[in-house]
Parts: sequence; C-alpha cells; structure tokens
Amino acid sequence: MSLSRLVAKVQRYNPSSDIALIRKAYVFIANAYPKSWESASHTDLLSQALGLAGILTEYMVDDITIAAALLHDILRITPITANELRKNFSKEIVDILVVFKNIRDLGYGSIESKSPPSLVLKYMLSQIHDIRIIYLLLSHRIHYLRANVLISNTFVL
Repeated sequence: MSLSRLVAKVQRYNPSSDIALIRKAYVFIANAYPKSWESASHTDLLSQALGLAGILTEYMVDDITIAAALLHDILRITPITANELRKNFSKEIVDILVVFKNIRDLGYGSIESKSPPSLVLKYMLSQIHDIRIIYLLLSHRIHYLRANVLISNTFVL
C-alpha cells in the first residue's frame, strides 16, 4: 500500500478527513526511522505502518487512529520520546501510542512473553481508556497474521 492509496481509502469513507495529519504522521515516521538502517529494513517499516493503517480503513476509523497506526512503532524502535511526539501531535495520539507501546512491551500476543497472561490482561483493562487502542492492537495482530500466512504459511497466535 502507498500513502496515496491510503489517503484515497480514507477519503472514500470520510471526505472531510484531515489528510494533512495523515501525511504529517507518514513523513514523521519516514524521517524518524534511522537512515543508517538498510534501505530494505526502512522500507519494510514504512510498509508495515501503511499496512496497519490500511487494515484500519476497513473499519472506517477516524484520522487520529490512522495517524496512530502510522506512528505505532515510533516509541519502541526509535529514540523519540513521548514528550518529543507531543510537540508534533495531539495528546490523544500520543496517549494511544504510549499505551500501545506499554502493552507491546508486556508481550501482548507473543508466545515468548515473560508476563503471565493475567498480568497483561489486568494492565490492558487498567490502561485502555480509548477504544482506538483496541483497534490498533487488533489491526497489529491481523497485519502480523496476514504477513506470516502470506510469507511462510505458518503463524503463531
């Protein structure tokens, strides 16, 4: 998926969408991922972000959720902090990203997780104050499953 295709999908169900916000999020991640990484890795990260956002368009989510999907890994794989993100994006977006990162750090959806499922569930229930976080978590899992089924015909739940 490309940015222009993502924008077209969003505009189809929301003609008054904030396309500037979506473009800003995409440009931000494109510039935030270290250029020292192999170009294939850089491209894969951008493709994953677009794929995740594309899945969310199937559920006709708002622009904030699409922007959060594009930015979903920024706190986990770059040195950018939540405070730095707040200078560029709304509190809503940053709050979604912080909770998403914290749940991922606990091992949500990972078979190798060191955290007991009950701990992950308790944390999720105590921290998820916005349904858009659940959308982001589910679309992340869907994207993972689609990618692994298409690539290797095997996947881990």
